[in-house]
Amino acid sequence: MNNILDIIPQRPPFVFVNEVVAINGTSAIVSYRVAADCPLLSNSRLSIAGVLEHVAQSCAARIGYLQSQTNQPIRIGYIGGVKSIEVLRNPQVGELLTTEVKLIEEVFDISLLSCTTRVEDEVIAQTTIKLALV
Repeated sequence: MNNILDIIPQRPPFVFVNEVVAINGTSAIVSYRVAADCPLLSNSRLSIAGVLEHVAQSCAARIGYLQSQTNQPIRIGYIGGVKSIEVLRNPQVGELLTTEVKLIEEVFDISLLSCTTRVEDEVIAQTTIKLALV
């Protein structure tokens, strides 16, 4: 869809999303292939912090993409809270993550989102996250 760097504020080497695969008003699917030079690796696997960062950036990519479609400036967001996170396994270098982001609720500049991360058909993480836009 868009160049990912046009719709998120992060810059290499701290980019944990590659592409917005699909999107509508309330959900998005975002992908990331775990890179060998990723700064949040441990023993060639993405750490829990890396999985959470990927999820947060997936949420940011959703918002950034929607803002870009209406010619709004891309706003910086912050994790306002993690209601839950369950990492079933840490993905390894080279694996393709796809994260489905679903909007649960949005009040002003705060969004509550449900996220499911998969490697192929295997669910590897589930998260409920609150993001706040500046």
